[in-house]
Amino acid sequence: MATDMCRRRLQREYVTLSKSPLPGITSLPDPDNILSWHFLLRIPSPPYTNGVYWGQLKFPNTYPLKPPSVIVHTPSGRFKPSRRLCLSMSDYHPETWNPMWSVGTVLLGLQTFWSSPDETLGSIATSNQARNRLANESMSWNCRDKKFKSMFENEYDTFIEEGGIVMVEDCKVVGKDNRSFIFWGLGVGFIFFAAFCRMIVAKIF
Repeated sequence: MATDMCRRRLQREYVTLSKSPLPGITSLPDPDNILSWHFLLRIPSPPYTNGVYWGQLKFPNTYPLKPPSVIVHTPSGRFKPSRRLCLSMSDYHPETWNPMWSVGTVLLGLQTFWSSPDETLGSIATSNQARNRLANESMSWNCRDKKFKSMFENEYDTFIEEGGIVMVEDCKVVGKDNRSFIFWGLGVGFIFFAAFCRMIVAKIF
């Protein structure tokens, strides 16, 4: 449970970021838990240019006296998905944390570090080709997750309305272009089922 100091600080930061968004960064607290923030990062340098990377900041109830943990969920080829990252502004290094830093500071630091060749605990080495492929698939991957859809409903709706395709776990495709096909398939199936039932009844009687 957040302390009053922590809650007030995070509320102020949310207001600040809402009024003055940072380039390539969207962040907002979970409505059910102000200590858990979700963010979207866009990285301006290749091979990540087309990517939309979803992650979380998990704050201790003593924030801003102690730093948050930093997690990136979206597969990127840069970091291990859904693992805490070892950064100078994360909970791996409380000794280097500055209470004057903020949500925006942490995310700008992550955005900058992302583009660098530096490695850390939680980073991985993959080819630029693989990273580019994952960037192109990133929004589709994000949209499979219920939490992402609830936190970033506008981004999800825009993605679908623009013809984005979401590959769900059983490899069925869900998107704007094929919703009518799904309903058509259900209708045809019902017609064949009804015809089958009528044939059975005719044979019996």
